[in-house]
Amino acid sequence: MNKKKSPYIYIPFLCLIYLSVIFYIKNPFWGLMDDATSIRLGIQFSSQPLLTTSEWLTQNNSQGMFRPFFVTQQYLQYFFYDFSNPFPTYLLNIFLVLLGVYLFSKIFINKDKLVLYYSIYLLWPYTYDWFLMPTLNEKFGLLFFSLGLLLKDKNQNRIPKFILGFLAMLIKLNVIVLIPLAIYKERIQNVKLDLSKGMILGLIIQTFFFFNNPGSYYNTGIFETILQIEFNTIQNLVVLLIIFIAMIDFIFLPNSNQEKLLIICICISIFIAFLMLNLRNSSFGYLGTILIFPISLYLILLVNKVHFINIEKLKNLILIICLVVSNIFFLTPRLERWSDIGNILSLDFNNEAVYFCGEGRLMLNIWDIENRDTQDSFFTTFPDIVSAESYWQGAFSNSFRFIGYPTKETQRDNISYIIDPFCTESITFFNAIQECTYKSLYANEIRFLQSIEC
Repeated sequence: MNKKKSPYIYIPFLCLIYLSVIFYIKNPFWGLMDDATSIRLGIQFSSQPLLTTSEWLTQNNSQGMFRPFFVTQQYLQYFFYDFSNPFPTYLLNIFLVLLGVYLFSKIFINKDKLVLYYSIYLLWPYTYDWFLMPTLNEKFGLLFFSLGLLLKDKNQNRIPKFILGFLAMLIKLNVIVLIPLAIYKERIQNVKLDLSKGMILGLIIQTFFFFNNPGSYYNTGIFETILQIEFNTIQNLVVLLIIFIAMIDFIFLPNSNQEKLLIICICISIFIAFLMLNLRNSSFGYLGTILIFPISLYLILLVNKVHFINIEKLKNLILIICLVVSNIFFLTPRLERWSDIGNILSLDFNNEAVYFCGEGRLMLNIWDIENRDTQDSFFTTFPDIVSAESYWQGAFSNSFRFIGYPTKETQRDNISYIIDPFCTESITFFNAIQECTYKSLYANEIRFLQSIEC
């Protein structure tokens, strides 16, 4: 009798093929968050690995972040960098993300619930931020975490487990979300808490940098910010609702001791994530990618108690539907936006254009100059790691075609406007000019307007 192939393999493989084809067809451009600066780090690392790492750490430790492997990660992540062809970089990133998702499922998800697990993961609104933002390094924390739990319970593996947990936590502070899950798994396996101890030590180090720098990336005043949390945002309400349901489940529904421990650990994990994500006043955004793992575990646990749906009979159909639905509502808009960036850069216009998103404005100018004038390339002009961005910006700001919103004092004729649906200022401005006449140079997810007359 032939042994049935494990769904642990075929489902992530199906997702890999599907996403690879979609990315190849849509051909997204580079993003506007950290792609450019990370690519530059990778280029610098390839020639001066120790100096680049040292200078980057010096700069970022002062911001309350301790990520000793960040520069190495960016070098590996953008190893296939080619300005004219981002696809290989995206393909590598898709593989790394799905590898982490796969390893996590091997540890926590029964085979008969894999379809539900991947369906929940794909329908999570922030999942595709991982696929479209190679700079997001939580995926490496997920990989170390999963590898540590997959190591067999042997004395010779105790130190490797500890080291993997330690490394996982030093990837990024957000990996703290996984610590309660590590404790749960090691407790039910009745093994030493080696991975958990390693993660806790890493957390202590991260916490030191966090509190030792009042101007930390996450917050300038942790307790003040906690008091200012907006509980009525849809993201916060969803998360708090899941915690509430889980606690009702714990108190009133029949659960084994193991299930009770899992519910407690999940609730702690989700609540920690809730606090962490609100410290940045980010309304979650890309920081919410890793939160889906404890959420998916609880939703699967809850479904196990509901018997009116036979998922097994419909599993392939359910997975395909979730892939298509998530593609339409979550992936396609992001792919369209990324593709629009490349299309706008290729437009033939000589005037300046207003772009409302602060951080993205510099990135857009970096890509624009790289596209038009490689002699002044951000990636090769200045060797200094820490000051490169400010040096380059100061030297070539006169060549920037993408500017901030002009004031009355700086208002100039013949200015174009980029309307980006991901930027509130863009939408506010676009709504305000609906009674005006304007020429549209480009219209898709991102719009490019010119000659506005009111």
